[in-house]
Amino acid sequence: MTLTLSEKCNLYWLRILTNFIVLVLMAGAAYLIQFSANLSVSSVRKSIWINKLQIIVLIRWRASTGNT
Repeated sequence: MTLTLSEKCNLYWLRILTNFIVLVLMAGAAYLIQFSANLSVSSVRKSIWINKLQIIVLIRWRASTGNT
């Protein structure tokens, strides 16, 4: 099977376009994975701080009311 120069150019153009689309999709997936991981870590950090603040408030409340 012999391809003309025009057919070869069309095939290479299609390959380049397909590879570009795949790279864009992979980059987008990597970004979304990083974004969701950062979101998860930040929500865990916030919940840890909220728990610590609740413990501090509870300890101070018990100390002020005389409950031990």
